[in-house]
Amino acid sequence: MTTMEAKYYEDLVVGFTVESMGRTVTEPDVVMFNNIMKIMNPIHSDPEHVRDSMFDGMVAPAPFILTVSLGLLSGTGYLTGSVLGVLEYENLKFLLPVRPGDTLYASVEVVARRETSDGKRGVVSLRDNTTNQRGETVYIGLRKILVRKRSSLGTDADEER
Repeated sequence: MTTMEAKYYEDLVVGFTVESMGRTVTEPDVVMFNNIMKIMNPIHSDPEHVRDSMFDGMVAPAPFILTVSLGLLSGTGYLTGSVLGVLEYENLKFLLPVRPGDTLYASVEVVARRETSDGKRGVVSLRDNTTNQRGETVYIGLRKILVRKRSSLGTDADEER
C-alpha cells in the first residue's frame, strides 16, 4: 500500500478527503478481537448460536468496526507524526452488520477546523465513513483531533498540551 505524506493543520482544509484501501474481515480477526476485548456475546463469538438468528451468522462488534476503520485510515499515513491526539468522538452510528467475508473501505472528510486559542495547533473535525464491498455504509461518525501546525515544527508548541 502506498502511503501519503503526513498532513498538518495547514493541509487539512474543509473538504479534504482521504480514502483507504479495502480489508476483508475474517472470522479469526473477529475472534481475536473478541478475546482481547473480552467480548463474549454469542452474536459476536459463536457462529453456531447465531446461524438461525436474525443476523444469519456471526457479526463483528461495533468496537471492531471502529478499530478496523481507524486502522485503515491510519494506514494511509495522512496523520502519521502530525496528530497529537483524539479529543472527541460523537454521533457514532453502526448502520449495518459486518460479517466475516465483508471487505471494508474507510474514508474521512474534514468538515470543520479551528486554531487553538494560542494559535500553535489546530482542532480538526473529521467525518468518518466506512462502507462494505457493496458500497453500503456500515459506520459513520464524527471525531475531533488535535493536530500540529507545520509552522510550529521544531518548537515546544507541538509538545505541550
